[in-house]
Amino acid sequence: MMKQIDTLVSSAAILGLFVLISLIFLLDLHGQVIIYTLLPVVSGIVGWKGAYFIYRSRHGNSHVHEVGYACMECA
Repeated sequence: MMKQIDTLVSSAAILGLFVLISLIFLLDLHGQVIIYTLLPVVSGIVGWKGAYFIYRSRHGNSHVHEVGYACMECA
């Protein structure tokens, strides 16, 4: 349970960091509409990938598979 809370806090910190970076870019670049729509989406994706990387690095090589893939140990 404690590892799940620790992972959740790490993911929230990474996502918050990228939201803060996107807000700095939004304040610096006035009048560019693509920045207002694209940067928060990109920062959300990067934050999610970072949180997933932290989760995978802390939990090691667990048996979590992508849909459609099989491993040799499970077959």
